[in-house]
Amino acid sequence: MAPAQVALAVALLALAACGRAPTPAPVAPAVPADDHARVTAGPVREVPADFPTDVHLPAVAYVIRSVARSPGGIALSLHSSQPRERLLAEYVAAMKAGGWQEVAALQASPTSSALSYRKDQRALTIVLTPRTGGSDEGTDIDLQLVTGAASR
Repeated sequence: MAPAQVALAVALLALAACGRAPTPAPVAPAVPADDHARVTAGPVREVPADFPTDVHLPAVAYVIRSVARSPGGIALSLHSSQPRERLLAEYVAAMKAGGWQEVAALQASPTSSALSYRKDQRALTIVLTPRTGGSDEGTDIDLQLVTGAASR
């Protein structure tokens, strides 16, 4: 694994290990003056129309918590009512069936998992972190897709 991939995986795992705050209240999209990056905090009503169809999304209903775009990348933050173990098995099978090459599979903690894939000059990182207690149990799913030269 390249040093950049290791650094990204470590950073994502560190974030995944942190406690999750409640889902933020809806806010208007934040568009910087340079129009290069955009963030929409959720819940968001639908997956962006240009999101690649070969990137798996959970089979069971999910909520889109946020969408962030930058040159050469997009990140989706989702929440599913499904347990992490079920989503992990679903993602591993679906990504393999979709022709993605697994680069890394890491167990960040006893409860948090991170997967890294590569396909057609694209790199995808998936972090699955369960929520427990309270009325909003299930799993948070963070997808980060990088395309082109930025994916190397």
